[in-house]
Amino acid sequence: MSSAVRSENEDPVDKAATLAALRAQVRRLEGCLTGTIHPLGVSELDGWLPGGGLALGCIHEVGGAGAGDDGAAVGFAAVVLGRLATDGGRVLWLTRRDDLYPPGLAGLGLRPERLIPVPVRRDRDTLWAMEEALRHRRLAAVLGEVNDLDLVASRRLQLAAEGGGVTGLLLRPPASPPAASAAVTRWRLAATASIGISGLGPPRWRVELLRCRGGRPGQWVLEWTGDRLRGSPDADADQSKKLECPTQSSSTTRLRPVALAS
Repeated sequence: MSSAVRSENEDPVDKAATLAALRAQVRRLEGCLTGTIHPLGVSELDGWLPGGGLALGCIHEVGGAGAGDDGAAVGFAAVVLGRLATDGGRVLWLTRRDDLYPPGLAGLGLRPERLIPVPVRRDRDTLWAMEEALRHRRLAAVLGEVNDLDLVASRRLQLAAEGGGVTGLLLRPPASPPAASAAVTRWRLAATASIGISGLGPPRWRVELLRCRGGRPGQWVLEWTGDRLRGSPDADADQSKKLECPTQSSSTTRLRPVALAS
């Protein structure tokens, strides 16, 4: 009875503070400790994401939709890393491949002087190096190419990202099977035909947000113009059921999130 009386007489300011503290605790449990957001530069996409952009100090997964979409996943990851490095930080890229080409990544906004490529062949070495690097606050971001990943390993990375405030990207093999992960977002990329004469034009990708803590899945078609991402017409969009983005105005109808098939 006394607790009920205290609840009824509780100061509204105290109630608001308690609610704010509970919300902060939930965010910590969900893996978004910092609460810092970095916009991706596409208003409709940023408006779809909780907080208006990509959550920093967290882990995000990126992968290709099929066997031929590894380049699309690498391209999208490079664009994201380039944006994260605009404030002067550097990006550590732990790569399994022999064909990582910094001048090519520069064409996607990731300047060579901001990139630190490190060849690593084994997943366990990549995960160890990534966990250590995520605690290095002078880095803008860390990307690790990982084939096999379990919930425990992803959780360790998430905790390291939270502690260091550094954003981590996990670049997964194309068509990786769904698995439990502590990543805050999971993205799937597929290359799609460029708009231009004989299909020649800026790179275009079908971008699927498969998972987003505190948000909803969605799908967009984006193209890289040489200095930024922008929405691109989707020839298949009229055949799919659309979801209206709450922040989208009637004057910006070229980029529309669509429902993903369950």
